[in-house]
Amino acid sequence: DALAAYDRAIQLQPDYSWAINGKGIVLEHLGRYEEALACYQQAGQLADSYVWHCWYNQGNVLALMGRYQEALAMLERVTRAVPHHAPSWARMGSALRNLKRLDEALQAYRQATRLDPDYAWAWNEQGLTLEALGRPDEALRAYRRASASAPDDAYYHYQQADLLTQMGHYTTALDELEKAIRLDNSSARTWAKYGQVLRRLGRQDEALRAYTRAIELDANYGWAWNGRGLTLSALGQHEEALASFRKASEVEDQDVW
Repeated sequence: DALAAYDRAIQLQPDYSWAINGKGIVLEHLGRYEEALACYQQAGQLADSYVWHCWYNQGNVLALMGRYQEALAMLERVTRAVPHHAPSWARMGSALRNLKRLDEALQAYRQATRLDPDYAWAWNEQGLTLEALGRPDEALRAYRRASASAPDDAYYHYQQADLLTQMGHYTTALDELEKAIRLDNSSARTWAKYGQVLRRLGRQDEALRAYTRAIELDANYGWAWNGRGLTLSALGQHEEALASFRKASEVEDQDVW
């Protein structure tokens, strides 16, 4: 496998920084973050022209480990060395957002999208930051840019729908959720959100089917069970509603009701 191949390359040439860095990438994908970090650090000590790649990878894995301050320091180092690298600015924005430094995060994400106007993930993260700053209209524009840059990614349609629902724009939210479902009909979260919007539009029978589909996909989705209970109650099916509410209280909650 890939890990064994990198190990063999390093055994043959112990100072082969490219292979050590590659081994770190494999370990990161396997969720073995401490080992990945050690590889990136070792590769960074040995590399020359592409040392910033090793710094970038260190920043990524440190963020995955929840060590955001250290991740930020490493990513700032990258942006000083290669200021044209959009992913480094975006990852720096993510670290800043997790540190609750929202205004700085927004500036970092904006720099990422200036460098790469089609960077969907950075647009989405910009939207999340703007939401946290209480600027929903700007957040919605950012989510729409994300979706325009990656129209086949269901997640970005969901993000728009979630915010539109909060803003009370249910018909438009429904359109985005239907796009998301056409692209990926296996997301329990999307089906549950679809049920919520249909319920708020008074389309209770359709809402019930959507919530039921969400539960079929994830039987432990407490938020969907609760929504199903609300819908059954609106339909006058109180015994079944009570059973759904009880089920919601038994399983792990996944969202705010």
